[in-house]
Amino acid sequence: MISDSFALIFFFVRNFVVSFLFFPPIPCGWRAFGLQGGGRRAGLELRDEQKTAEHRERKVEAETGIHFYEVRGGGAMDETVLEPTREGALEEIQNCRERLVRFLTLYACVIGFISLAGYGNVLFFLVSGGPHARVSLVARIMSACLPLGVLLYGKKARFPGAFVRVYGIVEGIQFVLLIPVVASGFMFTDSPGSGAFSIFFLLLIGGALCGGPLYLLRQVGSAARRMLQIQKSLGEKGVEDPANGWMILLAVVCYLAPAYVPTLETVQRYRTIIDTEEVKCYDLGAHITYMASSPDGNLLALGTEKGLYVWDTRMRECVWSDDCLAVQRVRFSPGGRYLAAAGRGRPQGASDLAVYEVNGFRRLPGLDWPEHEEHKEKVFHDMAFRPNEETLLVLWHQSWVWNRMSQGWCSREAERIREREKSLGHETALADLLCTEVDVAGGAIGLPRTIRHGVSVSSELSPGGSAYFSSDASRFVYPTNNGQSISVFKWVHSVDTKTWEERMFQLDGYRLDMLWGLKHLYEWRLSANGTRAYLFCRKKINGENREVLIALDLETGEKQEWPVKGKWLALSPSEEQVAMLDGDTQDKKKTLIQLNLADMETGRETQVLRSFQKENRGAPRRFVWLKAQLFAVAMEYAQGAFVFIDLKEGEGK
Repeated sequence: MISDSFALIFFFVRNFVVSFLFFPPIPCGWRAFGLQGGGRRAGLELRDEQKTAEHRERKVEAETGIHFYEVRGGGAMDETVLEPTREGALEEIQNCRERLVRFLTLYACVIGFISLAGYGNVLFFLVSGGPHARVSLVARIMSACLPLGVLLYGKKARFPGAFVRVYGIVEGIQFVLLIPVVASGFMFTDSPGSGAFSIFFLLLIGGALCGGPLYLLRQVGSAARRMLQIQKSLGEKGVEDPANGWMILLAVVCYLAPAYVPTLETVQRYRTIIDTEEVKCYDLGAHITYMASSPDGNLLALGTEKGLYVWDTRMRECVWSDDCLAVQRVRFSPGGRYLAAAGRGRPQGASDLAVYEVNGFRRLPGLDWPEHEEHKEKVFHDMAFRPNEETLLVLWHQSWVWNRMSQGWCSREAERIREREKSLGHETALADLLCTEVDVAGGAIGLPRTIRHGVSVSSELSPGGSAYFSSDASRFVYPTNNGQSISVFKWVHSVDTKTWEERMFQLDGYRLDMLWGLKHLYEWRLSANGTRAYLFCRKKINGENREVLIALDLETGEKQEWPVKGKWLALSPSEEQVAMLDGDTQDKKKTLIQLNLADMETGRETQVLRSFQKENRGAPRRFVWLKAQLFAVAMEYAQGAFVFIDLKEGEGK
């Protein structure tokens, strides 16, 4: 992405320089395009004394379809609106046509390069989210051909001024709209520079984007506007060229092509969805925030904004629920004796932690952990039981809750809080990563241990989850940018929960963040004994940042690498395989679920495809590996849609 962006900037800068190199009155530049010099000197040598006035008149009538007449009666001529004389009108019309051809030729070269390189109009970005994604080659060719069509239209049409002028305005608006889209992408790169230099760099990008193309469009619009003046002066205001309708149709089709012309990959995926086995989809009634499996895979815990639900994976039905929490994290103990849930207490002020005995789902007393500070709440990252099942470790941080204030985070109330905290030496954008030890057997919650001070809430402590435990609670990991760019995460911290010793691993050549929109999402898993961490990273391969899955040895720092084939990650119960989840919602009726399984030892890959009735349930968001051949997959859906995928033959429908 970054190399493509720099290539685009170079092209725009080069185009900006070239456009001024060819600026009239330097006629040699235009002759390089097979055209003559600019200004009034670009005419057709109408002063050729060897031609008679009648011949010139017949020539222009044949080329333009305009019948000229002599101005009768005295009076001075208004130079702002040309009176159609044989000499003046002919020269002006041909001059305008030459300017249109000249600048449209350059602009067609610009658009052709941009379209075929993977960039295009605004709709490209709205459809694909960036270059090189889900925009067919046919759509790019159609976008590249539109300026050529306008060029031919400007040469041949009787009165092209109105259409060409509107085309120039639309193109100019698109270039202006693309400036913040492209420039903002550089704010999240690891390019050097900061402060004033970064501002200068972004201004340079904007100038490069605007300079060349907008200058060409301005010249096209000026020539088109002059032709409109001539048309009005000739009394031809109501005359329309027969090709106007076809050109409008061509423009609309080319502009909409990125959205409606499918790629070959899209067509193939449509066929795949149709041929894929369909599974039953369950609607829970509340958005699923987290999922956890019991050690034997017979129970599935679903944390939602409305409470906690437990399903029997054999009977495929809900066996118990509790609405005491808006659940953020949920976890079974290693032996399956306990089930812990953490989130926001319901109602407000109630305990943010609940631990249940699975046998009978009795809530353990004494573990009351309410929020005490005004306008703050606990944000939970992960939790895990120690092997003896008597101790629960919880990773969390405290965050300001601006949405609970009457007027939101930008209100005067919020501003007063920020000023107050600043005077006390606190930054509301920073928080401490904490670990609390809960004595399950004794019914007591210990004091929090500070793992790291002053960590960014918006990036390093992502609400989507940043810190993760191994299943035996012997170790946890978390990322930091170590004071570097907010979009660069190359450091993994590993903490031993027995000695509380910390080790830091720097992943040279990798980036940890998965930047989707403005949310940092970290997707990784730890082995049961905490010796290996599996995580998604970005690595520059052949000049492009690509997603890879790495296995990081937390003892030696050694790494193994596999290509990423999904957005979400899970380990098999035996930890011999890793699964990557992806999905497709392009079909109007069905959603495709894609599971890519990879053997950690042999590297063998297996793909599992299932589909379900769409009904606006969203794309697959998270999943859990229940048993060797059984998965549960949750969707991005306010009503909590999820499915079971059983790999046994004849099951899963």
